[in-house]
Amino acid sequence: MKAQAVLAFFFTLIPSLCGPQDASFSHVSMNEQIVTGRLGEDVILPCSFESGPNVVIHWKNQDTNVYSYYRDSDQLEKQDPRYVNRISLFHGEIHSGNASLSFRRLTLQDEGIYVCYVGTSLGKITKKVVLKVGAFVTPVMKYEKNTTNSFLICNVLSVFPYPIITWKVDNNTSISENNGKEVGSLGPFHINSRVNITGSNSSYQCEIENPLLKQTWTGRWTRKEASPRVPAGIIVPVLVAVVSAVLLLSVAPRAVRSRRCIGFHRERHAPY
Repeated sequence: MKAQAVLAFFFTLIPSLCGPQDASFSHVSMNEQIVTGRLGEDVILPCSFESGPNVVIHWKNQDTNVYSYYRDSDQLEKQDPRYVNRISLFHGEIHSGNASLSFRRLTLQDEGIYVCYVGTSLGKITKKVVLKVGAFVTPVMKYEKNTTNSFLICNVLSVFPYPIITWKVDNNTSISENNGKEVGSLGPFHINSRVNITGSNSSYQCEIENPLLKQTWTGRWTRKEASPRVPAGIIVPVLVAVVSAVLLLSVAPRAVRSRRCIGFHRERHAPY
């Protein structure tokens, strides 16, 4: 349920300030506050008021009853089933002026405009909170090759709303994706974005932005030249040749020294 530009909420507190929420309505103006939550996580919809006796709290989403509190206790008989056991007030802080609503395990269906109405013996306030829900599981970048072509693929398993996807070559030139696929028409989306890099030696960059959550992920890929490989059959003979050369180099000086020593002794003991 998307946020509308203007919303008017009508409600008149019954004289006792403690009866049920069904009553006649009068126009109340309100300020708007935007809250962004993550799919599957928790969030708080804020609502504060000037504390006073006989507190009555009503939260609504359009015409749907979200939460009601009066006579110092929760009144949830008319609560919409999708909110059961997923929302609560901060009961220990109500008489201090806190009527905020705690949301657990957010779903995309929780998006919408929520109105907080609080009345006490001292007066009443109405506040509007626009809840937006986003999702962004960390993408991955991978290389694939078939018999004729090579591809780079940026894969996102879960993202909402639909992201901004940008491919670049050599860090500056933007290119169009060769093929984009999405799964889930209502979200969250599962996206495969790919480009054909057959025969290219350029570097590539894939950038995926979720503007709602203000998150951007960047993946980079560069082709590396393969170093020449030595055939396995040549490795052993080469090692033997290297070891032999080392041994010869180490033995040769000793042989020379030995010959010199023999020659020296022969000269020393030669007959006159």
